[in-house]
Amino acid sequence: MALEDIFREAVQAFVGREFALVRKNAHEQAMCHRLAWYVEHVKNQHGLEGYWVDTEYNRHGDRVKRIRSAVTGEPINVVCDLLLHSRGELPNDNLIAVEMKKADGDEADKQRDRERLQSLTTACPEGVEPDHVCGYKLGYFLQVDTQNASLTVEQFKAGVLVSEFSLDFVQPRVKA
Repeated sequence: MALEDIFREAVQAFVGREFALVRKNAHEQAMCHRLAWYVEHVKNQHGLEGYWVDTEYNRHGDRVKRIRSAVTGEPINVVCDLLLHSRGELPNDNLIAVEMKKADGDEADKQRDRERLQSLTTACPEGVEPDHVCGYKLGYFLQVDTQNASLTVEQFKAGVLVSEFSLDFVQPRVKA
């Protein structure tokens, strides 16, 4: 199963079961934690047991995780909301990077997250060990609209926004 399918399956489970988080306007870290739980479950079902799902991860080996800014090219420290990776243990280490914001959040913060995903999904330079993190197969920017109980997902590949879709959170039926 393709990484895109694994992530989509996890996101569909997330919106299918986490309406209460949206209704209660929970913090984005709480929502991201729950999404991580679904990614963990789905990735294990599809043979990615050697990989980890980490939230608020800031390491690149034994160093602080850094990227090259998509805008300036300067190195900057980063903490990713959610990563699917091997923590540097496997040759094919960096699979999925996710950033999440609420729809009513600061637009400049959202733009920085998108730029971070552009940098994270840009190919690493060939023949050298970069001093920064790069080469994630996929990046996702998730925007949670708590007013409308919806989730917008932007997908990044090779440093470029390649697709966007929206899903509604499923409101549970009230038992009579």
